Amino acid sequence: MTVKTTKRAAVGATPATAALILNPPSPARQVRFYQLLVAARTQWFTDALSNALSQLEQKVVKDQIGEYVPEDVQRILAAAGLRDEHVFPSPLSSRKNLP
Repeated sequence: MTVKTTKRAAVGATPATAALILNPPSPARQVRFYQLLVAARTQWFTDALSNALSQLEQKVVKDQIGEYVPEDVQRILAAAGLRDEHVFPSPLSSRKNLP
């Protein structure tokens, strides 16, 4: 995405503020970029985190999550079907070497 600055001021802008004209990528390119991000998350990030978490003592991870993450937030994540250790890194999981 490119950002161009013009010399004319935007409506309601001060003289020091210049209007920005955004030139976003085409819709097809945006969709393809999103697909690549989803593939990368699935292939590398989520799998690597799950692998690292599977090698840790789950009781310690849960204890650390309980210490750092408020209970109401844990309930919201559980209701949404999200694992809290995937959202909030614990000290033990952040020290684990990911592949």
